[in-house]
Amino acid sequence: MKNIKLSSLKYISAVCVMVIGLSGCDQLGLNQSKVVYVDIAKVLNESSIGKQEAQHNQDIKDVLLKAESDAKEKYAAMSEKQQQQSRAADNLTLNQVWVAEQQYSREVSLKAITEEAEIYRVSHKMDYVMVSTSLLAAKEGADITSDLIKQLEKKKVNYGDLPKISVADSQDKNVKSDDVPQEDKSAVSGAH
Repeated sequence: MKNIKLSSLKYISAVCVMVIGLSGCDQLGLNQSKVVYVDIAKVLNESSIGKQEAQHNQDIKDVLLKAESDAKEKYAAMSEKQQQQSRAADNLTLNQVWVAEQQYSREVSLKAITEEAEIYRVSHKMDYVMVSTSLLAAKEGADITSDLIKQLEKKKVNYGDLPKISVADSQDKNVKSDDVPQEDKSAVSGAH
């Protein structure tokens, strides 16, 4: 009798384990991650964030062009060699400021987009928001680019102050001779 009860108990236990193991098979979709994606390039091109970034970059360009113009006025009092050296140094400095400011503007824009994507993810109970360039395939309806562009319509981004560019006089550069290399000494300096 003990053998029958023990074998029956083992059999019932095995059946229970199988039933419990199979009980969730019809609900596989409920535990899957909810993933959506965004086309960042489209957001930057079509959203208010992209327009604000473009305007900020144009404002920076205007400041740099004015600094270049102011520097050119100072070249008249210099020798030809000093003019060449100053132009080269000034162009290098202005280009470095331009590249750095553009990179900074893009970082600020992407941070604002990321913050809004997180707000969207939480409010729509999504698990992940991915960048479209990382996807090989996605189901229809997973693209939230248009929704995010609409969400960004009223968002204002603070890119900070424009760079301050000063033009130094040739006397300020401590130029005493045509033999002194000017690569390290620029008539234009930029600071953010």
